[in-house]
Amino acid sequence: MPTPARERFAQLVSNPNDDFDLAEAALLIAQDAQPEIDIAAYLHRLDTLASLAQDRLPGTPEASTIVDQLNQLLFQEEKLSGNVTDYYDPRNSFLNEVLDRKTGIPITLSVIYMEVARRLGLSLVGVGFPGHFLVKYAGPNGEVVLDPFQGGVRLSHEQLAQKLREMYGDGNPFLGQIPQLLTPASNEKFSSVCCGI
Repeated sequence: MPTPARERFAQLVSNPNDDFDLAEAALLIAQDAQPEIDIAAYLHRLDTLASLAQDRLPGTPEASTIVDQLNQLLFQEEKLSGNVTDYYDPRNSFLNEVLDRKTGIPITLSVIYMEVARRLGLSLVGVGFPGHFLVKYAGPNGEVVLDPFQGGVRLSHEQLAQKLREMYGDGNPFLGQIPQLLTPASNEKFSSVCCGI
């Protein structure tokens, strides 16, 4: 029998415009496993992070300025980081746990990054890059790929190719497909991957 969290999740992701709050979707899945979670409190934490960043931004900031401020706030001040010591800890997949413990995996850190950015008016999209989830935005000089697991660092195509070589070797077929590998994941697909459903 569906729980209220699952029912709300289904309602959320059935939006035909693929436009819904990824953080709420991820928290609903966490609430299904941990019913005591106060979703509104965690969404408020994301709102607060966005307010802190907004207070430091100029009137009409460039996307790169927002990204720099996000990186400073989330990774330098809030100390969010990729969990390199216990990557497969199940808590890395629950957004509330990532916010509380300040460590997670690429996809949950990407949800936080994207949702705080959205609250600041910057539209980021998730990218299901092989072996490592990333985010990107369309900048004035083209797309900018960011890695929240590595502190929001910007990645060039050459650096992405190096990641592919490290994961799959020099002869892997992905090397010639980097532009196609950077296709945005839909919010519905993203929430399904994020939440393991």
